[in-house]
Amino acid sequence: MKLEPRAIPDYVRIDRRGTSALVHPEFAVALSPAIFDGEGLRPTGYVGRSAIQSVDTPNGTVLIRQCRRGGALRNILRDKYLLHNRPRAELSVHREAYRLGVATVLPVAVVWKRTGPLFSGSIATLQVEATDLRRRMSEEGGVSPAELAACGRAIWSMHAAGIVHADLNTMNLLVRGDEAWVIDFDKSHIVTEVGRLHARDNFLRLRRSMLKHGVVLHFDSIVEAYEAAGGVKIPL
Repeated sequence: MKLEPRAIPDYVRIDRRGTSALVHPEFAVALSPAIFDGEGLRPTGYVGRSAIQSVDTPNGTVLIRQCRRGGALRNILRDKYLLHNRPRAELSVHREAYRLGVATVLPVAVVWKRTGPLFSGSIATLQVEATDLRRRMSEEGGVSPAELAACGRAIWSMHAAGIVHADLNTMNLLVRGDEAWVIDFDKSHIVTEVGRLHARDNFLRLRRSMLKHGVVLHFDSIVEAYEAAGGVKIPL
């Protein structure tokens, strides 16, 4: 397998009332009322660390995820980052992943606000009609071999592009038939080459996520598809 790079334009910067945004030019006009004034936003019902809202645009439905902390600082600086524009850093990695041909959704925009030394913000992505792996495995009939193989290929595409995911878990893999997408590049980073240790760290995190939800029996199928696509042999 090989990656197929995509063309992606320069994003448009918009500054308004102390809030800044970088927006894909095809979405800038339609999305601005939502990201700056909250117009047209509706809750998605997603349950997780970060709140997610959606808004319809002429180019499709866009999901807007508020960036929030996990870990020990989540109760002190829940949605703020000291001296680091983490939402913008996430967009930088996600945009490069999309450009290089990684199996991921289109990053549409990042919005941020700076208050003194603290940054807060949100990431916007184009919605795809798919289900996260965690939910799919809990549904009647369970996940199919084709979906598991697609997850392996999607992870391979990410590693082939030199991207190490910071939180590869069952909620950050979307599946539909023989397609899969990797999402949520918060704290992820780009390296010259993803070697065995980086790959192992990603897959160990995924396995822990699957163990947590009692579905680890599917793990080997994802690894096999990853290696068949050209991924490194993983010393698990």
